[in-house]
Amino acid sequence: WSIFVVPLEQDFGWTRAELSLAFTIASVTFVLVMIWAGRLQDRIGPRIVCSAGGVLVGLGLILASFTPSLVWLYLTYGLIHGAGIGFCYICPLAAGLKWFPDKRGLVAGLTVGGFGGGTLIFAPLGVHLMGPGMDWSRTFMIMGVLFLAVIIAMSQLLRNPPAGWKPKGWRPAPASLRAQVRNFSPP
Repeated sequence: WSIFVVPLEQDFGWTRAELSLAFTIASVTFVLVMIWAGRLQDRIGPRIVCSAGGVLVGLGLILASFTPSLVWLYLTYGLIHGAGIGFCYICPLAAGLKWFPDKRGLVAGLTVGGFGGGTLIFAPLGVHLMGPGMDWSRTFMIMGVLFLAVIIAMSQLLRNPPAGWKPKGWRPAPASLRAQVRNFSPP
């Protein structure tokens, strides 16, 4: 998001606080939608949910490329794009944890790290696409199409393990021990 702030400030005269609200809306939407998307992917599978997220991520950015107002930016980047991130974020995480219940910390760390590490690729790409003219609109459009295509394609690799699946030789902790570990009540 940060690569778009200065060009949008220059083109529209909006303040940094006004522009930051678009990112805040996307972040809050992402978190709220992720909860619902996690339950949905348990019912219909991560492939469909993540593909739908790819459509929302791409569509949000493509529509943001036509931004005429802050309200439009808040709706497209904040709500639509943010919802798409919520759909996409949870699916590989949940599927990975189901495939590797014996390595939950490692899987969660790699998945979340991969998500955050994407900025190491896409921020420089966005800067390159904007070029000297700082064409934020063209960059939103290109990145929207790119994210839409890549997320939908990569979503096809996601699937949950069969019911009752567990890694060879792995035995889950007894129910009594799991209950103790999950008890987060204050002393």
